[in-house]
Amino acid sequence: MVLVGDERVFIVQIHQNNLRHIKPGQAAEVTFKMLPGDVFEARVEMVIPGTVQGQVAPSGAMLTHRELTPMPHGVRLVLEEPGVAGRLTAGAIGTATIYSGKMESAYIIKRVMIWMDAWINFIIPF
Repeated sequence: MVLVGDERVFIVQIHQNNLRHIKPGQAAEVTFKMLPGDVFEARVEMVIPGTVQGQVAPSGAMLTHRELTPMPHGVRLVLEEPGVAGRLTAGAIGTATIYSGKMESAYIIKRVMIWMDAWINFIIPF
């Protein structure tokens, strides 16, 4: 996940096979390397429609099949707490989990993993 400059807006990379479960309005939780020990509430704002592979080179040439590899798609998150983005710099990284409504029985595991990641940021800050 990366902060991209706009107040409270973050981009999360999601692999294509998991993207089918992501919809605007879904709840999410995020933690940042710069703010160890904290987990913040967020929501999915939109799925960014495309990847780097969807672009054409300045020459107008399309990518060849040898250059194609599965690329993650971007999902735009908005933090619920307004002051968090002001404590981060552009390009700050972190971890996010999105609660998509699938496999709800695994949500407790996802919550424990995001909290563990938040606290591990104290021990391994890079």
